[in-house]
Amino acid sequence: MKTLEKFRFAGIVGIIVYWFFVAWSISRNPWFSMFHNALSDLGDPQKLLHLGYTITG
Repeated sequence: MKTLEKFRFAGIVGIIVYWFFVAWSISRNPWFSMFHNALSDLGDPQKLLHLGYTITG
């Protein structure tokens, strides 16, 4: 049971890290709008959004 306590907040941390990468990608693409574009439109050259998917996935 003690080994599971290490991962107690892993889901919350994963969500926070994911949204950090989404916000970072949006800040690098000033043309992006949350209301008019899909998150998949954030395919920037640095691949920040995809890095966030990989880390949190």
